[in-house]
Amino acid sequence: MDPTSSETTLGASDSARGSPEGFDTSHRPNLSVEEVPAQEITPTVEVVPQPVAEAPVVEIVPPPPSSSSPNVMVKHHPLRKLLFLIPAVLLVATIYFVARVTGNNYTMRAPAPTITPLVTEALVVAAPTPTPVPTKLYKNIDLLVQMTIPEDYEVLDEKENSVSIGEDNTELLTIYPEKPGFTDFTEAEVEEIRVGGKDAVKASFDDQWQIVVNELIINFFVDSPEKEEEFQKIIDSIIFLVDTSGWQTFENTTFNYTIKYPSEWTLTAEKDEKEGIYANKSEISRDASNKTVNNLVIQTSSNLTNAALTASEIISSTRTLSGWSNPPKIELKKLGGGDAQVIQGELTGKWRAYVVIWYKNTVIQMTWDDNVDKGEQQVFDNMLASFEFTN
Repeated sequence: MDPTSSETTLGASDSARGSPEGFDTSHRPNLSVEEVPAQEITPTVEVVPQPVAEAPVVEIVPPPPSSSSPNVMVKHHPLRKLLFLIPAVLLVATIYFVARVTGNNYTMRAPAPTITPLVTEALVVAAPTPTPVPTKLYKNIDLLVQMTIPEDYEVLDEKENSVSIGEDNTELLTIYPEKPGFTDFTEAEVEEIRVGGKDAVKASFDDQWQIVVNELIINFFVDSPEKEEEFQKIIDSIIFLVDTSGWQTFENTTFNYTIKYPSEWTLTAEKDEKEGIYANKSEISRDASNKTVNNLVIQTSSNLTNAALTASEIISSTRTLSGWSNPPKIELKKLGGGDAQVIQGELTGKWRAYVVIWYKNTVIQMTWDDNVDKGEQQVFDNMLASFEFTN
């Protein structure tokens, strides 16, 4: 085949396809374009609610408090230390230069030491506890008086109606009946006091106390403040006796003591007749049907290891009872051959006396109740004065 004719044929064919006459246009649809106005289209958006997740609860725990603030270390430049040395070096160099030039010798003296006085607390020396003065009981039946005196005192002269008591043959105390003209208080300081439960008058001279009480005159010869204190204790111990010849005597053979009481009073003392042993409690009453007042209770404890300690504990416990109108004082005395402590005072509307006597390994405790006016105080004092240990 001729390449030239081939190209010509292809070219003619292409020309025929490219010409409009080559196509049948009768079968084409009649298309017309109609303008349609533009419509605004609003999109519809459907909102679907989404579940909202709850925020987690976060518990904020504060950090534990720091026990100490952080240590902050501040570093200084090493040259700063040298800056402090420069003035010192310059000062030393200046002094050395001046000394070399002037030829003077300068001696640098160390500063005098500062002496700080030592402050020491003053020593407080406790006052020594006074040693109780040993005492003894003196009783005069003719003068119907009883008192506790120092053990060193002795009877210098004793007659039917007078007595002189002293120490080292020096008269310190006299007692005799009151007589007209025996008292002259013009140069004395006079005061009214109570002695042995009775009204009394005390006249104080320069070197003498004179007390008029119960138809007696009691003279104390004072020569020192120590004697004044000693005499006051004697005055506080005075008991005026009554005639007890008609009184009854109770003898306790179990605990070995005797005591007298008025014949019209009642004794209550339980005793095992078979064994012959008394109970450790006895009572002496003015009225057995009413033992709230004028009643003496006696209780006994025996076979004690330390009778003195037991007695002291009893007195301490009774002294601290609530209800005392005033804190009672402890009176030391001798009773019936034993040592005794006595406290008396107003307690819960009545007059109350506690007496504790110890002897060997036995302790006897007495409790006395009376009216506030102490109408039977003298009876109680005489019952107490009649008490005796029998062994």
